[in-house]
Amino acid sequence: MTDLIKLDFFQKGLDCFNKKQFFEAHEEWEQIWLKCTFLDEKLFFQSLILLAGVGVHLQKNRLPAANRLIVLGKKKLLLISNNVFSMYAHKLNILFEAISESFTKDNFKILFTPFLVDYSI
Repeated sequence: MTDLIKLDFFQKGLDCFNKKQFFEAHEEWEQIWLKCTFLDEKLFFQSLILLAGVGVHLQKNRLPAANRLIVLGKKKLLLISNNVFSMYAHKLNILFEAISESFTKDNFKILFTPFLVDYSI
């Protein structure tokens, strides 16, 4: 898969995510993840897929399942060692933390804000 095709799937996933179409975002990002050969890239896209899964579970009011995916996503992000992907991993971790924090406050009202990431290197 060329970088241009990856960027297209990535952008489509972001567009879906920003429209709260989490399942569709998952599907777009999975196309990249399946073709990744570089471990840090694979972990990054796996974390994005998990984040989309969190959105799906939250839409269905399945808080325990969403929380499990948050924990798993954060673990995956910690495994990223490449500097470029660790920059994005840090931003993703902040989002996972914000969602997780809303669980612990018993004040669950999460609005996913647009996830704007400059994917260019």
